[in-house]
Amino acid sequence: MNIKNRLLKLMTKNQDIRFYYADVTDISKESCFPEMKTDAAKELYQKIFTICCLMRGFLEQEDQRIKIFVQYERKECYVNCNIDGEGRVHCLFSEELASFDGDISSLTGTGAYLSLTKISRMEGKVTGTIALSSHSFEQCLSDYYRQSEQTETIFIVYVNSGRVQGCMIQPLPFALREAVKAVENSVAFYRETIGEALLSFCDVVEEYTLSTDCKCRKEMFAGALLSLETEELRKSAENSGEELVCGICGKKYLFTAKEIETIIKVKEQYE
Repeated sequence: MNIKNRLLKLMTKNQDIRFYYADVTDISKESCFPEMKTDAAKELYQKIFTICCLMRGFLEQEDQRIKIFVQYERKECYVNCNIDGEGRVHCLFSEELASFDGDISSLTGTGAYLSLTKISRMEGKVTGTIALSSHSFEQCLSDYYRQSEQTETIFIVYVNSGRVQGCMIQPLPFALREAVKAVENSVAFYRETIGEALLSFCDVVEEYTLSTDCKCRKEMFAGALLSLETEELRKSAENSGEELVCGICGKKYLFTAKEIETIIKVKEQYE
Protein backbone atom coordinates (compact mmCIF):
# COMPACT_ATOMS: atom_id res chain seq x y z
CA MET A 1 0.00 0.00 0.00
CA ASN A 2 1.30 3.47 -0.93
CA ILE A 3 1.05 5.47 2.30
CA LYS A 4 2.93 8.61 1.27
CA ASN A 5 0.97 11.88 1.00
CA ARG A 6 -2.11 10.13 2.35
CA LEU A 7 -3.79 10.09 5.71
CA LEU A 8 -4.86 6.68 6.98
CA LYS A 9 -7.54 6.10 9.58
CA LEU A 10 -7.04 2.76 11.32
CA MET A 11 -8.60 0.73 14.11
CA THR A 12 -7.15 -2.05 16.21
CA LYS A 13 -8.59 -5.50 15.54
CA ASN A 14 -10.85 -5.32 18.62
CA GLN A 15 -11.79 -1.71 17.72
CA ASP A 16 -10.82 -0.13 21.01
CA ILE A 17 -8.16 2.29 19.75
CA ARG A 18 -8.35 4.63 16.75
CA PHE A 19 -5.28 5.82 14.84
CA TYR A 20 -4.51 8.39 12.19
CA TYR A 21 -1.21 8.03 10.38
CA ALA A 22 0.51 10.16 7.72
CA ASP A 23 3.88 10.09 5.99
CA VAL A 24 4.31 13.72 4.91
CA THR A 25 7.90 13.47 3.70
CA ASP A 26 7.10 14.57 0.15
CA ILE A 27 4.14 16.87 0.69
CA SER A 28 5.97 18.89 3.36
CA LYS A 29 8.47 19.92 0.66
CA GLU A 30 5.56 21.45 -1.26
CA SER A 31 4.48 23.46 1.79
CA CYS A 32 6.15 26.54 3.30
CA PHE A 33 8.84 24.32 4.86
CA PRO A 34 11.53 25.41 2.33
CA GLU A 35 11.03 29.00 3.53
CA MET A 36 12.19 28.17 7.07
CA LYS A 37 15.58 29.78 7.62
CA THR A 38 16.92 27.96 10.69
CA ASP A 39 17.10 24.40 11.99
CA ALA A 40 14.88 25.35 14.96
CA ALA A 41 12.20 26.78 12.67
CA LYS A 42 12.42 23.76 10.35
CA GLU A 43 11.97 21.32 13.23
CA LEU A 44 8.97 23.24 14.60
CA TYR A 45 7.40 23.57 11.16
CA GLN A 46 7.66 19.85 10.45
CA LYS A 47 5.92 19.06 13.73
CA ILE A 48 3.09 21.55 13.28
CA PHE A 49 2.52 20.71 9.61
CA THR A 50 2.49 16.97 10.32
CA ILE A 51 -0.03 17.34 13.14
CA CYS A 52 -2.25 19.51 10.94
CA CYS A 53 -2.22 16.73 8.34
CA LEU A 54 -3.34 14.27 11.03
CA MET A 55 -6.16 16.58 12.09
CA ARG A 56 -7.63 16.44 8.61
CA GLY A 57 -9.12 13.15 9.85
CA PHE A 58 -11.47 15.09 12.15
CA LEU A 59 -13.22 16.68 9.16
CA GLU A 60 -16.06 14.54 7.84
CA GLN A 61 -17.59 17.01 5.37
CA GLU A 62 -15.96 18.98 2.56
CA ASP A 63 -17.30 22.29 3.91
CA GLN A 64 -15.69 21.77 7.33
CA ARG A 65 -12.47 23.55 8.32
CA ILE A 66 -10.11 23.78 11.26
CA LYS A 67 -8.09 26.93 11.89
CA ILE A 68 -5.25 26.95 14.40
CA PHE A 69 -3.53 30.09 15.60
CA VAL A 70 -0.49 29.87 17.85
CA GLN A 71 0.76 33.03 19.55
CA TYR A 72 4.11 32.69 21.27
CA GLU A 73 5.35 34.91 24.09
CA ARG A 74 7.19 37.08 21.59
CA LYS A 75 4.31 38.83 19.81
CA GLU A 76 6.14 38.80 16.50
CA CYS A 77 6.33 34.98 16.57
CA TYR A 78 3.09 33.28 15.57
CA VAL A 79 1.63 30.53 13.36
CA ASN A 80 -1.53 30.40 11.23
CA CYS A 81 -2.79 26.97 10.13
CA ASN A 82 -5.74 26.02 7.92
CA ILE A 83 -7.06 22.50 7.29
CA ASP A 84 -10.12 21.88 5.13
CA GLY A 85 -12.41 18.94 4.45
CA GLU A 86 -10.94 18.39 0.99
CA GLY A 87 -7.51 17.64 2.43
CA ARG A 88 -5.81 21.00 1.91
CA VAL A 89 -3.31 21.73 4.66
CA HIS A 90 -1.46 25.03 5.10
CA CYS A 91 0.80 26.37 7.85
CA LEU A 92 2.18 29.91 7.76
CA PHE A 93 4.92 31.12 10.09
CA SER A 94 5.50 34.79 10.74
CA GLU A 95 8.78 36.02 9.26
CA GLU A 96 10.28 36.33 12.74
CA LEU A 97 9.37 32.75 13.68
CA ALA A 98 10.68 31.42 10.35
CA SER A 99 14.00 33.05 11.26
CA PHE A 100 14.02 32.09 14.95
CA ASP A 101 17.31 30.47 15.92
CA GLY A 102 17.03 29.47 19.55
CA ASP A 103 15.33 27.13 21.98
CA ILE A 104 11.61 26.91 21.16
CA SER A 105 10.86 26.49 24.87
CA SER A 106 11.94 30.11 25.34
CA LEU A 107 8.93 31.22 23.27
CA THR A 108 6.36 29.78 25.67
CA GLY A 109 5.37 31.76 28.71
CA THR A 110 3.12 34.64 29.71
CA GLY A 111 0.67 35.49 26.94
CA ALA A 112 1.46 32.45 24.79
CA TYR A 113 -1.63 30.54 23.69
CA LEU A 114 -3.14 28.18 21.12
CA SER A 115 -6.54 28.92 19.59
CA LEU A 116 -8.45 26.28 17.60
CA THR A 117 -11.55 27.14 15.56
CA LYS A 118 -13.87 24.58 13.97
CA ILE A 119 -15.99 25.89 11.11
CA SER A 120 -18.85 24.18 9.31
CA ARG A 121 -21.99 25.24 7.45
CA MET A 122 -24.24 23.34 9.85
CA GLU A 123 -22.63 24.21 13.19
CA GLY A 124 -21.13 27.61 12.42
CA LYS A 125 -17.91 28.60 14.19
CA VAL A 126 -16.70 27.23 17.52
CA THR A 127 -13.43 28.42 19.06
CA GLY A 128 -11.45 27.08 22.01
CA THR A 129 -8.27 28.54 23.51
CA ILE A 130 -5.60 27.11 25.78
CA ALA A 131 -2.44 28.59 27.29
CA LEU A 132 0.81 27.18 25.93
CA SER A 133 2.14 25.42 29.00
CA SER A 134 4.56 23.21 27.07
CA HIS A 135 7.11 23.93 24.34
CA SER A 136 6.04 20.65 22.71
CA PHE A 137 3.35 21.36 20.10
CA GLU A 138 2.26 17.73 20.33
CA GLN A 139 1.65 18.09 24.08
CA CYS A 140 -0.11 21.43 23.62
CA LEU A 141 -2.71 19.90 21.32
CA SER A 142 -3.08 16.86 23.55
CA ASP A 143 -3.80 19.24 26.44
CA TYR A 144 -6.31 21.12 24.29
CA TYR A 145 -8.32 18.02 23.43
CA ARG A 146 -8.20 16.80 27.02
CA GLN A 147 -9.45 20.13 28.39
CA SER A 148 -11.78 21.35 25.63
CA GLU A 149 -13.06 18.10 24.16
CA GLN A 150 -12.59 15.75 27.15
CA THR A 151 -10.94 13.36 24.72
CA GLU A 152 -7.61 11.60 25.20
CA THR A 153 -5.58 12.29 22.08
CA ILE A 154 -1.90 11.43 21.74
CA PHE A 155 0.16 13.08 19.00
CA ILE A 156 3.49 11.64 17.88
CA VAL A 157 5.79 13.14 15.22
CA TYR A 158 8.98 11.40 14.18
CA VAL A 159 11.59 12.82 11.82
CA ASN A 160 14.59 10.70 10.87
CA SER A 161 16.89 10.57 7.85
CA GLY A 162 14.63 12.94 5.96
CA ARG A 163 11.46 10.91 6.55
CA VAL A 164 8.63 12.77 8.31
CA GLN A 165 5.85 10.71 9.90
CA GLY A 166 3.01 11.44 12.29
CA CYS A 167 0.63 9.32 14.30
CA MET A 168 -2.42 10.32 16.32
CA ILE A 169 -3.79 7.85 18.88
CA GLN A 170 -7.33 8.09 20.28
CA PRO A 171 -8.34 5.40 22.77
CA LEU A 172 -12.09 4.80 22.81
CA PRO A 173 -13.86 5.00 26.21
CA PHE A 174 -13.74 1.23 26.78
CA ALA A 175 -10.05 0.81 25.89
CA LEU A 176 -7.93 -0.68 28.67
CA ARG A 177 -5.07 1.46 29.95
CA GLU A 178 -2.67 -1.45 29.52
CA ALA A 179 -3.64 -1.76 25.85
CA VAL A 180 -3.10 1.96 25.24
CA LYS A 181 0.32 1.84 26.89
CA ALA A 182 1.30 -1.22 24.87
CA VAL A 183 0.33 0.57 21.65
CA GLU A 184 2.34 3.67 22.61
CA ASN A 185 5.37 1.47 23.30
CA SER A 186 4.97 -0.30 19.94
CA VAL A 187 4.78 3.00 18.06
CA ALA A 188 7.87 4.23 19.90
CA PHE A 189 9.79 1.01 19.22
CA TYR A 190 8.89 0.94 15.51
CA ARG A 191 9.07 4.73 15.10
CA GLU A 192 11.17 4.53 11.95
CA THR A 193 8.44 2.47 10.26
CA ILE A 194 5.32 3.55 12.16
CA GLY A 195 2.99 3.12 9.19
CA GLU A 196 4.13 -0.39 8.41
CA ALA A 197 3.90 -1.36 12.10
CA LEU A 198 0.33 -0.05 12.39
CA LEU A 199 -0.75 -2.01 9.34
CA SER A 200 0.43 -5.20 11.04
CA PHE A 201 -2.07 -4.96 13.90
CA CYS A 202 -4.74 -2.55 12.62
CA ASP A 203 -7.32 -2.41 9.86
CA VAL A 204 -7.50 0.59 7.53
CA VAL A 205 -10.93 2.15 7.95
CA GLU A 206 -10.55 5.11 5.62
CA GLU A 207 -8.03 6.97 3.48
CA TYR A 208 -7.81 10.70 2.84
CA THR A 209 -5.87 12.69 0.25
CA LEU A 210 -3.53 15.42 1.51
CA SER A 211 -2.64 18.49 -0.53
CA THR A 212 -0.99 21.90 -0.26
CA ASP A 213 -3.02 23.35 -3.14
CA CYS A 214 -4.92 26.57 -2.50
CA LYS A 215 -8.00 28.07 -4.10
CA CYS A 216 -6.47 31.53 -4.22
CA ARG A 217 -6.16 33.25 -7.60
CA LYS A 218 -4.75 36.59 -8.69
CA GLU A 219 -8.22 37.63 -9.85
CA MET A 220 -9.48 37.31 -6.27
CA PHE A 221 -6.92 39.84 -5.08
CA ALA A 222 -7.73 42.17 -7.96
CA GLY A 223 -11.23 42.29 -6.49
CA ALA A 224 -9.74 43.22 -3.10
CA LEU A 225 -7.82 46.09 -4.71
CA LEU A 226 -11.03 47.37 -6.27
CA SER A 227 -12.38 47.93 -2.77
CA LEU A 228 -9.56 50.37 -1.92
CA GLU A 229 -9.87 54.12 -2.29
CA THR A 230 -8.74 55.46 -5.67
CA GLU A 231 -6.15 57.72 -4.04
CA GLU A 232 -4.61 54.74 -2.24
CA LEU A 233 -4.42 52.83 -5.52
CA ARG A 234 -2.71 55.77 -7.22
CA LYS A 235 -0.05 55.81 -4.48
CA SER A 236 0.55 52.10 -5.07
CA ALA A 237 0.94 52.70 -8.81
CA GLU A 238 3.45 55.47 -8.11
CA ASN A 239 5.40 53.09 -5.87
CA SER A 240 5.84 50.57 -8.73
CA GLY A 241 2.93 48.34 -7.74
CA GLU A 242 1.54 46.34 -4.87
CA GLU A 243 2.31 42.88 -3.49
CA LEU A 244 -0.52 40.97 -1.83
CA VAL A 245 -0.10 37.74 0.12
CA CYS A 246 -2.65 34.94 0.52
CA GLY A 247 -3.34 34.57 4.23
CA ILE A 248 -3.90 30.82 3.84
CA CYS A 249 -1.07 29.48 1.69
CA GLY A 250 1.35 32.42 1.72
CA LYS A 251 1.53 32.75 -2.06
CA LYS A 252 2.49 36.26 -3.19
CA TYR A 253 0.79 38.13 -6.01
CA LEU A 254 2.49 41.17 -7.53
CA PHE A 255 0.35 43.80 -9.23
CA THR A 256 2.45 46.06 -11.44
CA ALA A 257 1.84 49.79 -11.72
CA LYS A 258 0.23 49.19 -15.11
CA GLU A 259 -2.16 46.58 -13.67
CA ILE A 260 -3.13 48.92 -10.84
CA GLU A 261 -3.78 51.72 -13.33
CA THR A 262 -6.13 49.34 -15.16
CA ILE A 263 -7.91 48.61 -11.87
CA ILE A 264 -8.27 52.37 -11.27
CA LYS A 265 -9.89 52.80 -14.70
CA VAL A 266 -12.33 49.97 -13.99
CA LYS A 267 -13.13 51.46 -10.59
CA GLU A 268 -13.74 54.93 -12.06
CA GLN A 269 -16.27 53.50 -14.51
CA TYR A 270 -18.52 52.56 -11.62
CA GLU A 271 -18.06 55.69 -9.48
